Amino acid sequence: MRVRTVDIPAQEVIKMDNVPVKVNGVVYFKVEDPSKAVLNVKDYIFAVAQYAQTALRDVVGKKELDDLLSKREKVAEDIRKIVDEIMQQWGIDIVSINLQDIFLPQELIGAMARQAEAEREKRAAIIKSEGEIKTAENLKRLQMSWQKIQRHCI
Repeated sequence: MRVRTVDIPAQEVIKMDNVPVKVNGVVYFKVEDPSKAVLNVKDYIFAVAQYAQTALRDVVGKKELDDLLSKREKVAEDIRKIVDEIMQQWGIDIVSINLQDIFLPQELIGAMARQAEAEREKRAAIIKSEGEIKTAENLKRLQMSWQKIQRHCI
């Protein structure tokens, strides 16, 4: 009746946006009805692991990279719901499923780093040009003030 854990080994998945990733995780479950767990399935621990692997591949395959990386708790909850629905028939309650690691291809990591660098350079150029505009506006105001002072002195 205690909570048990089963690793979901790294699963290679090609996602909806055609980006291949490897995702691993862990399933936390407990046996709610021991007789169902023993009588309805031959090896309930193996069954939990296999079903979780399949559900992980199915759910992750339907996500885009941004959603997978930014909403991993939601993705894990979607997997848990799918697995829990079947496991309840076997007297098993899926407490939670956590995605541990998401491994991206090295080429994609390099491309993401280059994109982030380009974004930083773009922001720096925008900030610099905004600063130059403010400097020009200040110089114009200063020049107008200087002209007013000169007119008063003459």
